[in-house]
Amino acid sequence: MNGRRTQSHRMGLAWLHGALQAVVFDRQAPIASWIAAGPVETLDHFETAVQEAISTLGFSGSEAFLILAHDEFLHQMEAAPSFSEEAARSFLRARVGRHEQVHGRVAWVSQNASSNRQESTYIVHLLPAAFLDRLNQVLLSHRIELTRIVPMAVPLQLQIDAQVEYREQPVLIAAETGGATTILVGRGGGRPAFTRTFQASWTGEARRVGIEINRSILYAKQQLGSAVAQVRLLGEETATAEIRARCGADKVVATAPIDSSEWLGQVAALPVRFPVNLAAGRLKRRLRLRLIRTAAGIGLWLAVAFLGAALWADAQGARADRRRFAALAARENTMRAEADRLASRNRAAEKDQAFLLGAEARRLPPVAAKFLGYLAGGLPAEIRLTDFHAQRNPSSGQWTFRVAGTIDADEETARAILGTLQQRLEKGPFRAHFNDTGRREAATVTDSNGVARIGFDLGGGLFES
Repeated sequence: MNGRRTQSHRMGLAWLHGALQAVVFDRQAPIASWIAAGPVETLDHFETAVQEAISTLGFSGSEAFLILAHDEFLHQMEAAPSFSEEAARSFLRARVGRHEQVHGRVAWVSQNASSNRQESTYIVHLLPAAFLDRLNQVLLSHRIELTRIVPMAVPLQLQIDAQVEYREQPVLIAAETGGATTILVGRGGGRPAFTRTFQASWTGEARRVGIEINRSILYAKQQLGSAVAQVRLLGEETATAEIRARCGADKVVATAPIDSSEWLGQVAALPVRFPVNLAAGRLKRRLRLRLIRTAAGIGLWLAVAFLGAALWADAQGARADRRRFAALAARENTMRAEADRLASRNRAAEKDQAFLLGAEARRLPPVAAKFLGYLAGGLPAEIRLTDFHAQRNPSSGQWTFRVAGTIDADEETARAILGTLQQRLEKGPFRAHFNDTGRREAATVTDSNGVARIGFDLGGGLFES
């Protein structure tokens, strides 16, 4: 392999009870493989082996996934309430919490299992958090992100799924994983029933391997209510005869060599959101932090953009103000002359307004016209006015009047009519008062037609109304 970094390259690692194999994939196609020469039992051994694998394979990608079978990686069967997924999840969290009280903080993931019981059954995979953190640190030191950590139950279930002829009947698959044996029982295309791991070498402890597999077959029948139809062995041939003798009397027993690279290829083809993944929680946290950082960065850039836009708008406004001030300065003399003209016009208008107000204040009230209107509105039909005069004395402010006319009646009636008119004027709104010197009445007057009438002449003063 060349040293060019390729985004499509991923490294798959299978760390199985001391045995470590690395395969580099271009998308899903394997392109290079490496197997550790010695046992890889501790995290220190793992760090050294990973560094050697990266150097040997020339891997320059940024993603890796891991199939893990280790003494620190525990797998527990749990029966949870079945009336809701949330209740089952809460029950499992409580169980994990009790485990953490004794053994410390763990990363965990649950896997649905099949059972003939009423409760929902789960396989809970638990890995100490410190162990997981160290795994991540080893790979991050090489700028490689560990995106998936799956237990051996995942590739073994995929092996069962490939047995299309056993979709309805349980299948037991047993694989030699380093110095241990991992067993999974399940149906093709369905859920696993259970998984277990025990320490036993297929070369030196074949009898014990056979006993444990037979015990698992009996337990599977209790769990599923039906017998295992096929036993599938992935390991050394030396143990298969012992297993056949103990377990294969009425079952199909198939054997195949161990091929970790095939398991890695099956895991490489799994979707990104595969649920049985110990690294999922950490990836979600990192994604959440990345989204927060991205949002903060976007917000910062938006703030910078808004600030820049505001500064640009201010600069544009300042330039417009300068242009406007320059235009005003060019028109200053014209505008000052216009201001002087308007000020002069305002002064003339103020003078005219003052004159009008003074004239209005000096204008006499319309007493004469009002008095004449009042007088005419109440005259009897027998009276004809021949003269009316009303004026105001400037020094005293008093009004005087004189009324003259004729009455078509005899002298006695004329005097009564004239007396009534005088009383009306005295009691009216003008409160007229009469003086004797200005009063001549009941004198016979003959007009030009020779008609004789009684003439009168009234004079006196008025209170302004």
